[in-house]
Amino acid sequence: MRKYIGQNACDKCKFKYNTIYSTKKLLHFINSIANKHIGFYIPTILNYEGNYIILKHACILQDNGWDVDIILPNISINLYEFQNHTFNIISLNKSIINTQYDILVATFYSSITFNYYKTKKHLYLVQNCETDFYSYGNNYRTYAEKTYLIQFNIEYITISKWCQDWLFEKYKKRVKYAPNGIEIKYITPYKRNLTKIIYVY
Repeated sequence: MRKYIGQNACDKCKFKYNTIYSTKKLLHFINSIANKHIGFYIPTILNYEGNYIILKHACILQDNGWDVDIILPNISINLYEFQNHTFNIISLNKSIINTQYDILVATFYSSITFNYYKTKKHLYLVQNCETDFYSYGNNYRTYAEKTYLIQFNIEYITISKWCQDWLFEKYKKRVKYAPNGIEIKYITPYKRNLTKIIYVY
């Protein structure tokens, strides 16, 4: 009897309180208190207009409590500062991503081939018709065009209405619209002088 009671107590502790068997409860607890985690995969950190827009959205998310990573194929830095925000940099040539993201965002046609298995949701941020970045006959046109034909579980988003329109009209993609903000401080008000209008007939 004593051995039987002891074995039952041992089994109960092993299956109810052992870390391995209580992983699911522990995971739910950590997720309940952890910040949401998003990664933006960009081909380069160079100062392109498209990257500027991505980093602005990253700032907005960080200001709202999200953990934001910037993922690149090959870069030597670990942190990147942008407009009083600091982002973790993950270089795929020297890092293995062991975390599971809430969202991973592809930001260019070449980043759509990234491994999306470690995410709950993956998005493709379309900022332009990247097929037309290249001249006719260039193989990269084909690579870019194929990213608008993806059928597996990926959501398309865009920052412009015209992209939303042509993605639906040409590819029947129902694309979510994420309005891009206007920085008022860079806009100088100007009062029109209607007395100097030139009419062309």
